[in-house]
Order: sequence, then structure tokens, then C-alpha cells
Amino acid sequence: MTVERGYLAVQMTKGDNDNDELVLSPKQGLSGVNQNVLRDSSLQCLLLNARSIVNKFDIFEAYVSSSVPDIIGVTESWSTPCIRDSELMLNGYDMFRCDRPTNNMGGGVLLYVRSELKPVEYLTRAKYPEHVWCRIKDVKNQDLLIGVCYRSDNANVFAGKNHQDLVNLLNEVGSQHILVLGDFNYKDIDWNANAGPQTSNGDCQMFIDCLEENFLTQHVLVPTRESSILDLIISRDPDLVSNVQIMEKLAKSDHNMLTCTIHVDTSTVAESRIRFDYNKADFEGFRRELNEVDWDTLLNGDTHDCWMKIKMKIQELEKAYVPLREIRSVRKPKAIWMTHGAVKLVAKKRKVFAKYKNKQLPPCS
Repeated sequence: MTVERGYLAVQMTKGDNDNDELVLSPKQGLSGVNQNVLRDSSLQCLLLNARSIVNKFDIFEAYVSSSVPDIIGVTESWSTPCIRDSELMLNGYDMFRCDRPTNNMGGGVLLYVRSELKPVEYLTRAKYPEHVWCRIKDVKNQDLLIGVCYRSDNANVFAGKNHQDLVNLLNEVGSQHILVLGDFNYKDIDWNANAGPQTSNGDCQMFIDCLEENFLTQHVLVPTRESSILDLIISRDPDLVSNVQIMEKLAKSDHNMLTCTIHVDTSTVAESRIRFDYNKADFEGFRRELNEVDWDTLLNGDTHDCWMKIKMKIQELEKAYVPLREIRSVRKPKAIWMTHGAVKLVAKKRKVFAKYKNKQLPPCS
């Protein structure tokens, strides 16, 4: 099928790996082509407790390159002002960061959102110490507020106010269309029964009451550290989150990672990549025009001038006899430093762990 776009005639073909390709006719330039592709109407989300992300960043990057999530929440980043943003950035993502605001070691949260979703930082009035927020817009121009929180259960870190400040924060944002990721350290809550223990200081039940009063749904029902459900995924819309799965641990972290699907139609676009397609080049025409060039007349001047004339001539013929191919993909390509073998091994590790967690399978011998 040929699509007329301005002065360009674009021949559409099917490329490898389910990526659409546009092959442009010869004698066309690189400018004027910027076809984009709509994303799927759901986003993939990853939540993990890192226990020092810097020490595990290579493994973290490898996992992200393999699984390609759209939203990543990281708790216990253990980042400090001595760690630069450049040490924590992921290619293709916007990063939002909050370090622990005290001299106590640990804590801290990170939020990564795919850059093409155009996330914007969101600031709350509540003075909760370890949280970070951003907002993205869906196809109807409505906001989805995304937050990552970490609640330390050590009363000495924030003088015992951590729980009440968290309740105040959820009360502030609870009426909005929100997605909250984090490690909340409420190990005594039975989320299957949605109830706290009878013998406690009341914090667990107060947290459950806060969720119910704001009509918030907690989606994680499987243990994330030993037998406790500490890492939570909370949303205002109960249908926003589905397919919550527990994954392996990140290196030597003591928490399992979580993945889920977020049902929001962002209708964002993916960047297209335009390349010369030398496999379909007209090399006979290329050589014919090169043979017809009067090089003695053309190459007069100093060495630099001659080189520039040769370069311009080659580029002119390249545009004339080599068609262009626009590769459009809704998935981010792998990291440059990752080999295809490494990507396959990371994917294999995820599959093996999924089989291990599937209780319906017979035990390994």
C-alpha cells in the first residue's frame, strides 16, 4: 500500500519482529517523514524494594531492558545527595526522586515513567517524608496521579509521626484518579480479609479505614517478603490494575518484585527511526553516475575542498539511489550494552521463577 504524504510517496511493508516499516522511494530526502505509532491502551508497571539501588543498578538496568515496563516504582533506594541524578537515570525514562530527608541511613524512593508519556511532577501539601508523585494524561485529557511511597516502621526515624503523615497524604490525594506504589510495612494486615490484628497499636486498622473512607483498592494479595505483604499497589478505580504477579528478587534484596497491568489509554506515540535501506539500493545507477562525473574538473582546490565535494556528491547519490526505511516500534529497543544473549537469559530467569511460583506444577526433583 502506498500512502501519499506531502511530496513523499511512502511504500508500507511489514518488518521483522512485528514492527511496521516504511520504505520510501528513491530520490527522496530524510526530511518530512515522522510517522508515529499509537501505543496499546494499557501500561506495564514494575514495583521493587531495592535496598540500595546503586549497588544493583547494572542488574536493574538489565531487567528493565528485558521487561520494558512503562512505570517503575523503587523503594529503599538508599540514595543520598552525594549520588547524582545521572547515576540513577534510565535511558528513555523521566525520573522523579526523593531521598530520605534525615541523616538516618536507608529509605528513599524513585519513580521512573516512560518519557513518551510526558509525566509532570506533582507536589502535595501533606508533609510526608518519603514519597514522590507525577501525573500523566490519558486520551480524554484526564490526569492519572502516580505516586511511590515508603513508610518506615522504625518509630525513631521520624519521631513516630510517619503513620499519621501517611494517612494525611492519602486523605489529600484519595479523591483523585490515583495509582500508589510502595512499601508500607504493614506486615500484620490480612489483606484477604481486609482486616488488621486485634492486638496492635491501631495503626493497621487506621490504615485500612483510611483506604475504605477514600474508596481505595489494594491489589496485592500475595506475600512480597517471606510471609508478609509489605509492598502494595493501591488505586482509586478498582478496575485500573490487573494481572498482579510476584517476580524474583532484585539481586540480594529481601523483597520480591511485583509487576502489574495498568488499564489507561494514553494514546501516546513512539518515536520513529529512519534509516537508509542499502539492501534495496540501486547500486548500478549509483556507479553509473559516479562514472559520469568529471573528477578532474570537480576536484580543484585544496584537500579540504576536494573532500567536501566528494562527500556532498556521495550524499547526493545516496539520497537518489538508496531508499529510506522508517522503523516504527511501540517497544523500546534493548540497551546498547546488552547483548541479545543477555536479554534472553534475563527473560529465561523470569520464566523459570514463574514456574517455581506456580503451585500447580509438580516440584522440581
